[in-house]
Amino acid sequence: MKWYQPIECDNTVQKPLLCDYSNFEDYGFDEEQFKSGNKVTGWSSKIFMKANQKKYDGYPDNVLQNAFMIPVYSKNLMDKLVNADIMVIQYLPIKALDFK
Repeated sequence: MKWYQPIECDNTVQKPLLCDYSNFEDYGFDEEQFKSGNKVTGWSSKIFMKANQKKYDGYPDNVLQNAFMIPVYSKNLMDKLVNADIMVIQYLPIKALDFK
């Protein structure tokens, strides 16, 4: 079995978006559920992360910077992982919102 560790918070864009707020708890989720390695069920398309302070506004990286240390991948990165036959990741749609 191969293990991969994403490089997070690497500032691959000039001014990265940092999401420090989410509405996970509104839908019955907490951070630890995402880190457990168990399949997530009952996901809602209304779940989001956002920059709650203007100073955190910016542009999203391929691995979204967030205060929850949860890997959030761009569609571009997700497609590259799928094309590389890395298929053991559960992808959940999430909105990344800036301060505005």
